[in-house]
Amino acid sequence: MNCMSARKSKLKYKFGLTVEQYDKMFEQQNGLCAICGKCETRNAPSGAIKRLSIDHDHRTGYVRKLLCYQCNLTLGQCKEDINILANAIKYLSEFKET
Repeated sequence: MNCMSARKSKLKYKFGLTVEQYDKMFEQQNGLCAICGKCETRNAPSGAIKRLSIDHDHRTGYVRKLLCYQCNLTLGQCKEDINILANAIKYLSEFKET
């Protein structure tokens, strides 16, 4: 299986998306992460810049948007829990320089 057909299979199997749907999402987001607004910077083993990750609800499978590796990892580490994220914001706000 070549890289393109492997990608096509993974997108369809794991997320229910076609390559064209992914590309449309990427274009709608101007190639930027939906959270931090930056381009992906993480390299694949080949040395090429990785594609943005497909963020999805792990309970329902609902595809949300595309995220950079770091933002996607952050949501995962917080278990997609809004309360944890809100508490993290509150915590960091206590130390914000004025």
